[in-house]
Amino acid sequence: MKDSCISVTDTLADAAASVTPVACSPDTAAVTEAVTVVAAESVPAGEDNSIGRGVELMVIGMLTVFAILLIVINLGKVLIKVVNAIAPEEQPAPKKAAKTAPTAIDARTMAILEQAVSQITGGKGHVASARKL
Repeated sequence: MKDSCISVTDTLADAAASVTPVACSPDTAAVTEAVTVVAAESVPAGEDNSIGRGVELMVIGMLTVFAILLIVINLGKVLIKVVNAIAPEEQPAPKKAAKTAPTAIDARTMAILEQAVSQITGGKGHVASARKL
């Protein structure tokens, strides 16, 4: 481009800022316009495109997480059904028969219990019954 009268730097962004037409040829305006159009096309997109791209990525991410959660929930339900089919719930062991009637407390122990209750309650409490466990 030796014949053009435009000084162009290394990058297109710098070229758009440093375009200086020189009055040496009649085609200078056309060349300046062409360089400006090329430089404008190479400038990154504005904020509107970035926000749109961000919203798009957010929606895709949320849909992906939702789909994965649905898969995990359904696989869990299937696993529960399979385990219940293969290994049914265990039956609780039958309780052992209750022991025979509790043994009675001898008279000496009953007297001690009555004295302890009477002392603690100030003579207002009485032992109705007592049995050995």
